[in-house]
Amino acid sequence: MSEYDWLDDARSVPKSRITAAWLKAHGITEKVRVVKSIIAAGRISPSEWRDGTTERTEQIEYYSADSIIRTLELMERTGDLQRFREKRGGAR
Repeated sequence: MSEYDWLDDARSVPKSRITAAWLKAHGITEKVRVVKSIIAAGRISPSEWRDGTTERTEQIEYYSADSIIRTLELMERTGDLQRFREKRGGAR
């Protein structure tokens, strides 16, 4: 089992596990930094929350590939996606 075997099964991941390999495995061609900046701006909402494993009560936000894809498609149609690509040099 390679370190990337989990990619095929992980339809929802925490923000820290959104990587170029994960995006590519789900057919998402956008840069990681663009996707994460859209999440930080509140344009992509978590698809679920799970309890963390630390001593304190913590919920971890998980983001689904489907939600990311739908949001990126909508933002592309409305022209909003280009602003995020230009914001940090995230053009494809």
